[in-house]
Order: sequence, then structure tokens, then C-alpha cells
Amino acid sequence: MRIPTLALTLFAVTTSFAGPTKNPLGFVYDLPEGWKVVATKDVFQIIQRPGQTENEIYIIGGMLAMGAKTPFDQNLIDEDERLMKELGPWRRVGELKRVPGLAGEGLYEHFKGATSGVDFDGHLFTTLVQKKRCGLLAVVPEGITDKVAADCLAIAGSFRQDPNRKPGGDSVAEKEWVDALAGYKFVQSKDGDHGSLNGCGGEASEKSLILYQDGTFYFASSRTAFASAGEFSTMSESKSKDSGNWSVRIEGEKVFLILESEKGTLSARELGVKGGYVTIDGVVYNRINP
Repeated sequence: MRIPTLALTLFAVTTSFAGPTKNPLGFVYDLPEGWKVVATKDVFQIIQRPGQTENEIYIIGGMLAMGAKTPFDQNLIDEDERLMKELGPWRRVGELKRVPGLAGEGLYEHFKGATSGVDFDGHLFTTLVQKKRCGLLAVVPEGITDKVAADCLAIAGSFRQDPNRKPGGDSVAEKEWVDALAGYKFVQSKDGDHGSLNGCGGEASEKSLILYQDGTFYFASSRTAFASAGEFSTMSESKSKDSGNWSVRIEGEKVFLILESEKGTLSARELGVKGGYVTIDGVVYNRINP
């Protein structure tokens, strides 16, 4: 898959931002003149440089630091290599390097790969900001590396906590959302069945999210499916659960529910209201007392 195709697959909605550059994760960074954010999904943003060619992609994002105290934690480094291999035939080259930054020393990792007959460099810059790992991944053809290296270092070196924001959210609007969410259970259920002359089948699913007053959450989902035809019948069940910390972030006109999982993952779900019900990523949930 070509790099631009991958970008369009991940980020279907394109928007532009002006002024200070913020990430839904709660950190900010500076873009060199002419650079801009062109798409945002969850906690990931695609940025674009002036004169960018079709085989370049620059992604800014973040995740929980998984208990790491520095960007050089071996678990984080191993995770980087695993993720790059999932993206394609990437291999790490050269030594790990320390790079300066406003949030403290950061880590630089260099990867190489190829696709559609083009040799690529993968430049990964990461640092820790308030127990979260922030990073910039730049994937460029080998011949462009020298042209963009200084700008990428400048962007990654500018990662820092948003000075106007506290971890729990300090704006009046954020506090109003926290008050509306804290202490409630949000449930979304589906069920259906279908039949024919040859048999019948159906499924039922439920997702529930409890947002506790202390800033922690518990999520559970279940799905049951069945089918029968004559003397044959089958049923399958699947369940999953998760827990961690939650908070609310407002970026521009959008409100995000930030879920920091104990498994080390982080997600930003867009909140809204429809017909008096709370929506999460556009899906209506019933709000009940747990």
C-alpha cells in the first residue's frame, strides 16, 4: 500500500487549524512556517509541510507511557519496533539517539523500509509529557531526509504540556461535561434475529461504560450470536473488558472523552448530545445510575 493511500484510509475527514497547535491528548507543539495540521482522528494528527510530495507522511500522536519514567525505557523501544514491523518490512538502523526538547530529552529512532520500488526512511521522535508519550513519525523517501530533518527535530523538540490546561480539565465547559458524566453508567444495546425457510439466527450485544467520580472508568462489552437449521445449531459468545482513567478535553468546538487504559492504550472519543441523550463517537448511549 502506498503511503498516501494509508493516510487517506486512516483519516477520512480533513480539517485545517490556525494558531497554536494542540493535540487532544493535552500537549502542544510548534510547527515551522508553512507546516499545518490537515487531519485529526482520535489522538493522531497528520501534518503537512510546504511542497510535500505524494510519498511523504508525518503523523503526530501519543499514548500512555506504560509506567516508563524516561523515553529510553526498553519496553517502549521494543514496542516501537513491533509497531513498525506491523506497518511493513521496516528494520531499525543505526544507534538510538538522544535529542533535546522542551519537555526534556527525547528519543530518536531510525528505520528503513521499501514499498512499490521506493526506499523509505522512517524517523521516529518521542518524549514523555505528563506521563504520556508524545511522538512524531516521519516517513519519507530516502532522498528527502536531509531536507526535512531540521524541521522534524524542531517539531519534536517543542512537545510540551499545554500551559493553559490542567490534566483534569480546567475550563468551565469541561467541568460541566465532567459533572454530566461522572458517576453514571452509559449503555448501548443491540439485538436482532432473522429467519428463513432453512433456519434462523440472531445476535445480541451490549456495551457499558461506567465513569466513576474519582476519574476512573470500567468498560465491558459482550456479544452473543446463534444460528440453527434443522438439527444443527450453534452459538458463540465473546466478552471484553477494560479499565483505567478518564477525563474530558475540549478542542475548538469538539468535546472529547479521553480514556487512558491500564493496558497502556489511550483513545479520544468525541462526545455529543442528540435528543437529550449522550452520544459517544456519534452512537447514542443510555445514561443510568450504576
